[in-house]
Amino acid sequence: MDRLLALMPYDLFIKQEKHYQNLFYLIFKLAGIKVSAEVHTQRGRVDASIEMHNKIIIFEFKLDKTAKVAIEQIKQKKYYEKFSDSNLPIYLVGINFNSQSRSVDDWLSVGD
Repeated sequence: MDRLLALMPYDLFIKQEKHYQNLFYLIFKLAGIKVSAEVHTQRGRVDASIEMHNKIIIFEFKLDKTAKVAIEQIKQKKYYEKFSDSNLPIYLVGINFNSQSRSVDDWLSVGD
């Protein structure tokens, strides 16, 4: 992802989390991966999820925070419950984007 972000001119970046969320969504969608954004749950919205034949990956994005903060939000709001009927392993991924470097500066994965 950092490679693709590095291709963008600095003046096209918007200092908002949803800017990076949109880029993430488009990259995965164009790669042919089944990705969803802003998945509603009873406690909030999942920033992005990927459903594969053998697993589900839940993503939470942060801007200028930490990946740990993102993972804590997934756990606190129990976003994984939305996907529990799938009987597939569920992985949680927290990604922090740094607005100064305009890149991913921290990520963390937790799962089965």
